[in-house]
Amino acid sequence: MRGHLSTCPLCQERKERLEQDLARFGQMAEHFAPAPVQRVSLPVEEFQGSRLHPWNLRVVLGAVITTALVILVVSWSLFFRVTPEGSLARLTQEMWEDDHLITEISMLEENPLPQPFLGIPKEPFTEIDEEFIEFVVPDIDNKTLSYNQGKGGITLC
Repeated sequence: MRGHLSTCPLCQERKERLEQDLARFGQMAEHFAPAPVQRVSLPVEEFQGSRLHPWNLRVVLGAVITTALVILVVSWSLFFRVTPEGSLARLTQEMWEDDHLITEISMLEENPLPQPFLGIPKEPFTEIDEEFIEFVVPDIDNKTLSYNQGKGGITLC
């Protein structure tokens, strides 16, 4: 690499330009940097205790609004509290509704069909015998159903 730099005029020119730029940068840094003997001081704001800062005003305003809302909610709940007379009237209304429901249930126990279905004539119905009941609800003791050994599931015999 050094051999190339010593023989190549283009690379030598670039090297000299880079060295000049770095030298200029160093001179500018010395010129603009403060002298080490000088002390750097920043301006300090004086505290004014009598005046409220904007953030203090926001905190005080938030506390006042929160207190007002708490007082409003408490007074609202005390003003609109349910009286015993109102609860008694509501209890009476619920009892009437329950009585109506019980009456309706009693009517359905006597005749569960709606009024339009009562006019339908009854068709002759065959008697239900033991065989029909056995078909609908098979007896557990009856061995008509058995487990298929080793295969799982239920199969007819």
